[in-house]
Amino acid sequence: MMLERFQPAVFACQSPQVNGEKIERGSSRLYPGWPEIGLPSTFYTFPTLCSLPSITCALYVPRNPYWGWEEAVTLDTSCLLMTPEHEARLPQIVEALNSNSSNTPSVQAFWRVSAKILGGGKVLSIKSREIAQKTRARGSPYPEWDAFAVLHDLGHYGAWSLVRQTTTKFNTLASAVFDLLKPATAAQCTNFWAEFRVCNGALVDYLGKALAFEELRATVFAFDTLDSDIRTSIESDIRQVMVEEGVLGLFEELAALTSGDWRTAWWLTILAEATDPEDPIQGFAVLRDGLTESKSRNWSPEQWSAWAEAVEGQIDAQEWKTDKAGWDVTFFGSIGKWLRIESSPNEGASGTVDYSALPDVQEAIFLESIRQQLAQIRGLICPFKRGRRVCCGFGNYLRAVWSQIPLQYRYPKFIKDRETAEKLSFRSPHKVCLNYGL
Repeated sequence: MMLERFQPAVFACQSPQVNGEKIERGSSRLYPGWPEIGLPSTFYTFPTLCSLPSITCALYVPRNPYWGWEEAVTLDTSCLLMTPEHEARLPQIVEALNSNSSNTPSVQAFWRVSAKILGGGKVLSIKSREIAQKTRARGSPYPEWDAFAVLHDLGHYGAWSLVRQTTTKFNTLASAVFDLLKPATAAQCTNFWAEFRVCNGALVDYLGKALAFEELRATVFAFDTLDSDIRTSIESDIRQVMVEEGVLGLFEELAALTSGDWRTAWWLTILAEATDPEDPIQGFAVLRDGLTESKSRNWSPEQWSAWAEAVEGQIDAQEWKTDKAGWDVTFFGSIGKWLRIESSPNEGASGTVDYSALPDVQEAIFLESIRQQLAQIRGLICPFKRGRRVCCGFGNYLRAVWSQIPLQYRYPKFIKDRETAEKLSFRSPHKVCLNYGL
C-alpha cells in the first residue's frame, strides 16, 4: 500500500511579488500539528471548522499580525485617522460614546460606536489605513499588503458566517472525515486508509470546485472595504495574484457587471453558488447572461438592491451564524512549533453564550489537526500537547488512529514518494497520549 499526500484543504492569502521576489515574513518551518499551514507568515482559514454550526469562523493569524483593538492607540490618534468626509460625524460619535460609558471611553468602544454610525465598511476602510501606518512604522516591506491581507481574511469570516447550501454540504463532507477519525470508528475500521482517501478526497474536490469563488469573494470584500488610496496602490499586485489563482477573468467580469460596485459583486458570488451549488462558475454564467452589461451599468443603487433582493428570495437559507450564539476559533502563530488556540464566545443576537457547545468545538479542532497530519503524512501528534503536561483527554483518539498507521510508515522509517522522492513517515504520538485511559 502506497500512501499519497492530498492538496491542503485550507484557504490562504497569497503573498505579493515586489521587484520579482515573493514577500515572505518569518520562519517557513511547519507547525507539526498543523502541516497545511504551509507559510506561518500568511493568514489561513480552515473551512472544515468554519462549516460546523457551532463555529462562526476558524482563522490562523500570523505572529505579529499588526491588527487588533490596541489600547496603545489613543482616542486622539483614532480620530486623526478619519477622512474629511467622516470628520463631520465625529461630534455625533463622541456624544454617543460618552452617553454609553460611565468611565473613560476605550479605543475599542470608539470603533464600535463608529461602526454603528458610519457603517462597518467605512470603519474597516479607516482601520486599513491604521494597519498600513503601524506596519510601515515597524519596518514592513509592504504595509499596504498587510492591510489587504487582514481585510481579505475578514472576508472569509463574513462569507463563512452566512449559512448557504455549499457550506452545509461541505460540513457533511467534513463531518464524514471527523467521524472516521473518532475512536469507536477508527479502531474497528477494516479498511481505514481506503475510507480516509475517499472521504478526504471528496472534501478536497468539493473545496476546489463548489467553493471556487471563496478566495475571489474574500478579495472582493477587501476591495469593498480597503481605503481607496491603498486599493489603488496595490491593485496591480492583487491582479497578478489573481492571475496565478486563475480568477482574474471572473474578477473583471464582476467589475464590468457591477461597474465596480464591490458590495454588489460580493453578493453576485453568493448568488452564483445559489444558482448552481455544484458548479458556481456555471451559476455565474447564468446570472451574467441575465444581466446584460449595458443594463447593469445604467442601474441605480436602488435598482441593484431591488434586483438582488428578488434573486435572494430564491435562496432557501439566508441565515447568519453571527445572529446565534457560537464560537470564534483563532490560531495564533508563534516562534515555536505550538500554536496558541483560543475559542472565543460569540454571543450572537441572543446575548447569551452557548458553553454547552465548547467540548464539541475542542473535539473538532483536535480532529482537524489529525486530518491534516494524515492528509500530509507528517506525523501524529496532539495539537494541544505541550512539554510534559498530562494528556488533554484525546489520547484514546490518537491511540485508535495510530493503530491504523502501517508499520513501514512509522518514524524513524520512511517511504519515498514515487513522484517527488519526499520522505513519507508518521512521528509517533507521545507515550502519555498513547497510554491515556489504559
